[in-house]
Amino acid sequence: MAKVLLLGEYHAERIVSAVREYVDADIVICGFDDVSGHVGGRVRHRDLFGSASADDILRLLDDEAPDLVLPNVYPRGQEQLLTVYAEVARRWRGVMPVHSPEFAELACDKVAFQATAVRRGWPVPQGTICHDPAELAAAAQSLGLPVMVKEARTQPVEGCHRIRSRRALDTLAAVTRYPVVVQRVCHGEELGAEFLTMAGTTVRWPLASFGLLPNDREAGRRVRLAPRRLSDRAAGTLDDFVADLTATYGVVGSWQVDLAVAGDELWVLEVNARLSGMSKLSHLASTVDPHRAFVAACFGDRVATPTPRYVSMELPIEPTGQLPPAPSGVTYDIDTGSPTDRCLLTSGYRRLRIQATLSSAVLDWLYRAGDILRVPLDEVSAHFATAAA
Repeated sequence: MAKVLLLGEYHAERIVSAVREYVDADIVICGFDDVSGHVGGRVRHRDLFGSASADDILRLLDDEAPDLVLPNVYPRGQEQLLTVYAEVARRWRGVMPVHSPEFAELACDKVAFQATAVRRGWPVPQGTICHDPAELAAAAQSLGLPVMVKEARTQPVEGCHRIRSRRALDTLAAVTRYPVVVQRVCHGEELGAEFLTMAGTTVRWPLASFGLLPNDREAGRRVRLAPRRLSDRAAGTLDDFVADLTATYGVVGSWQVDLAVAGDELWVLEVNARLSGMSKLSHLASTVDPHRAFVAACFGDRVATPTPRYVSMELPIEPTGQLPPAPSGVTYDIDTGSPTDRCLLTSGYRRLRIQATLSSAVLDWLYRAGDILRVPLDEVSAHFATAAA
């Protein structure tokens, strides 16, 4: 029997199920929480702390002696372990498909990413790297308020500040950790894309829209809709960026990009060397599960480029309330969170996930849903206006 070690509990049930399609395995999930009862089957738990060093993980690998190690970063709390995993893979002799140290550094450090992007001509918002309060004040004055100030190494949804006034700038300048990136605030629409790069081949899931920029609402409270089509020029800009990144920086595994788009212009806001909260939407729109695709690629199967098959949406709703019967061609479920995706468990709201053949049917249905929606109906309608046919 093979032994597979999973570094991280994010959607572990999807990965475990996929692994068992290929091999009869003893599976060990290393994470913050014991999710073995939720996943079921022959699964064991080992503690994995966010402060774990490469030596800590190497000792764990020596103890378990796995045949395969699958990095599976949980978005909150495990982000900075990406650089640790890259170091572990460099030093360990076993099979561990993981991003290179160079790509992990770009994904974990916003200052490193900004410097690299400028050097390589990648499409990022105009910005400056600042090392002290004086440089921060000068950069903000040059760009003009409001500005985005991004700390170098943070967890998701932390360390990014939209600064609208000089008073707010002075307050932040006195307490922030330097260096920081100061960028011009992007307007237009925020998009996301998930990728899988294995054996020199990269596939991309359908683009998803997260709404208009700037947007102060936390990610889980936004409306997400896929697919979203880009103009030819914007699509070419994204393709060029992806080609250069994957050819140069040792990308191996799943990754994700946040984008801003205004007409033909496209900017890369952030790169994550992991799957994100949009992986369920990617699955709904294409019927190809990104987590399962990663496992398939690790076992040597070729993953075809996922194509849009449905109009799909996620939006926040009240934890209680009754939806009207769904029309023909519309299916849905309500995500309440789980031990392997903890973000919703204490949020006070739920996520409605929709898959449909016709966007018009969804919109009519949501208008009849009434007060259980946690976002304005005109925002939902605006999303559908941009959806690809």
